[in-house]
Amino acid sequence: MYPTVHIDHFQSPSGNLACMIIDDGSAPSSVRCDVLSHTFTPPQEPPGGCGATGFGSSIALAPGVPARFICAGDTVADPSLPVLAYGTTSVVGTFSCDSKEDGIVCADLGSGHWFRIAKASYSLN
Repeated sequence: MYPTVHIDHFQSPSGNLACMIIDDGSAPSSVRCDVLSHTFTPPQEPPGGCGATGFGSSIALAPGVPARFICAGDTVADPSLPVLAYGTTSVVGTFSCDSKEDGIVCADLGSGHWFRIAKASYSLN
């Protein structure tokens, strides 16, 4: 079991991954993680594309909904964010994110849906 903190906006120790967890009642609950530089091939853009926004660098998860890549013209990354150390879990509301040396794994504790994102690969569930 990893040590647990309650940070809603953080980055990986490498600074290449950044995540934001929203579960405060002000907006729909979700967790989003962005990878600044990646070598994996993202899935095909959704039907209709993403227009002027980017695709392939942001994964989101909402309660009860499988994780998916999203269109995003912005980023949650900021070099001033706190670092979620390897081997540490952040839990906010119904979401948890584990910082591992091979990426960040975030899960919806209520449904069991999750994703993993890293520089070289990703997994969606």
